Amino acid sequence: MIKLKLEKPADTIKVQVALLEVQKELEQGKCIDCEFKEHKETRSLNANAYFHLLVHKIAEVLRIGNDECKINMNLEYGTPKRIDEHTLFAIQVPKGAKVREFYDYVKWVKEIEDNGVVKDVYILYKETHTLNTAEMSRLIDGTVQEAKSLGIQTLDELELQSLINVLYVKQNIVFTTTIYFMELLTESKAKNME
Repeated sequence: MIKLKLEKPADTIKVQVALLEVQKELEQGKCIDCEFKEHKETRSLNANAYFHLLVHKIAEVLRIGNDECKINMNLEYGTPKRIDEHTLFAIQVPKGAKVREFYDYVKWVKEIEDNGVVKDVYILYKETHTLNTAEMSRLIDGTVQEAKSLGIQTLDELELQSLINVLYVKQNIVFTTTIYFMELLTESKAKNME
């Protein structure tokens, strides 16, 4: 699998190199799927830990389980799954079916009748571990408001923003470190060849 992150016009060279690799696969009779989409940063593990801490504290105050509280927060402030930019991912099931036995993050929308069969319609929400930075930020913001309304102490806005930005910084450090080590290896190989 080829995965590219394109950030500037000059990065189109990466696409050309990748297409050469794809061309080899096609020449061998293989079928290739390609997808181009806007890059979204994934959520920070620190932000995720903060979300779970708040969920735990809210659950304690409300005297409900952590899982139930997490589901409630995600359905209230999380991100619905989408088929495409304009279409939410919804399912129809026979009335009374226990959907949560199969997927936790579903929100009941309405009841319909389809060919004489009464059905419930649910919208599916993304699991929290699949959220990008913006989606996780929205989920945490809503959860923080819930916590504050219950008198639970929360981080201030600057601390929260720094938690959400941690992943971006970590990714750049890893990338920079990897390039540095690659340069050291190249220099070392060149010296050994002399």
